[in-house]
Amino acid sequence: MCDKSSTTGDENAAEPLLFVRLASRFPIITVLPLIGTASSLVVRHSIARADIVFAMLFPAYLFAANAFRFQWNLPARLSGRASSKSEPLLLCCIDLDSIQVYVAAFAIVGLLLPGAVMIVGPAALAELAAPHLFILLCQIIMECLTDSPLYHIMVRLFVFVGYSTYRIWKLVHWVESSWDLLLTTTEESRVWYLAGFGLASINLLMFSYNLFVFLLLRLAPCFLDPTECPSPHVTWKGELVPVLIDNEASKEKEN
Repeated sequence: MCDKSSTTGDENAAEPLLFVRLASRFPIITVLPLIGTASSLVVRHSIARADIVFAMLFPAYLFAANAFRFQWNLPARLSGRASSKSEPLLLCCIDLDSIQVYVAAFAIVGLLLPGAVMIVGPAALAELAAPHLFILLCQIIMECLTDSPLYHIMVRLFVFVGYSTYRIWKLVHWVESSWDLLLTTTEESRVWYLAGFGLASINLLMFSYNLFVFLLLRLAPCFLDPTECPSPHVTWKGELVPVLIDNEASKEKEN
């Protein structure tokens, strides 16, 4: 299970994580512009009907699961395990400095650069980037709304895993379509389409790592009962690659 005392330090130590704290303390102020931006993508670009349906039904499922399965996190709140201010979920498995770099990198590559393409890039590239950006904005909205002691830790984890899994297919389509455009484009716009293919490929690689390594292999095991589901000890090389620790060797060194 996640031990916040050992992973987050004192409460003030997490204050520099401003982009997380702002969403936690002022969710409505943070969410409204995001909802407006996501809505504008639906109006101005060809967002698939399936994406819109997912954006409506998956949050409904999360709210229902939190209410009817996890009772609005009531057991944790009654036992005192849920504080009045929810801690950033990612801090359960990685230190503050590393998570700030990690989140900033994904914000730049997954949010800011595709947003720039939407504004100044060719219309064809903007159309390809729009579905990924729409689903990512929906994920951020739900992260803000569920970043509260009222939401069970599993529901908050479902937000990360559910949206990330769905968005992988948007990224695959983005890469394939960008490659097709690159093959058929003229020399005048070739630089734009080459940059678009590169951006799509980097997003696919980064978010695939985020889902299949960081979320499933690093974050999710933090919330397993160590008695019922014991896991081997690992260290993270460069904060990215898991390396198993030889338990017997470590015990011999201690002795």
